[in-house]
Amino acid sequence: MWKLVFASLVSCAFGAEVSIQHKPESVDFNIVNAPADAALEALRISVGLEPQLAFDMNVFNNFNPFKKASAAVVLIVPEIKGSSLPLSGQFIAPSTEITYPEDVIGMPLAQKSLTILQTTSDDYSAFVQKISESLKAKYGDNFVFFVVSGKTDANSVADRQMLQVEKDPLISWEPRNENFSIILAIIGLFILFAVFGIVAFSFMTANIGPGDNIAYKLGAAQSKKTQ
Repeated sequence: MWKLVFASLVSCAFGAEVSIQHKPESVDFNIVNAPADAALEALRISVGLEPQLAFDMNVFNNFNPFKKASAAVVLIVPEIKGSSLPLSGQFIAPSTEITYPEDVIGMPLAQKSLTILQTTSDDYSAFVQKISESLKAKYGDNFVFFVVSGKTDANSVADRQMLQVEKDPLISWEPRNENFSIILAIIGLFILFAVFGIVAFSFMTANIGPGDNIAYKLGAAQSKKTQ
């Protein structure tokens, strides 16, 4: 019994916490004191994604597979303000760091996807508002939105990607100019002719004889005149 009490205390002291900001009526989670990885898998299942791990527990009180959520979003914050549910263990997952609430506008938040965002701001209410507004504009009430407490240093995240919405992408996926193929063909032909010209000139100069040399003939004719 004392072992169970100690384990419970350790879980409360070092485990993550989750605040369910929104969920559709067709989905009801059962994740109190559940492993953080199990909560992550529950989010994946709620939008129709294949689970990556197996757990000996039911992470849903109610779930209709024919009425799945359109999208799921997790916002990782340093500490949750207000009511929350305890989880067992730390919530560690690949995430995208956002610095300002306006950064949410640049996020795709695609359908049938789990998007994990992260902020180091202690006051995350503006982030919650922006994310909720974006999800409601796309999917109405059919989305899942969690706020999870977790570490924000590099050791607690498997893969951190800095969101830079103001910088131009290194690779542009915009369609090329319609004349690009013609320009490329002209440049290619020019390079090809130049290479063949250099090779032909090198071959001719390598096999030229003394009698075929124009400079030699002119020099010989001039020497005969002077004699």
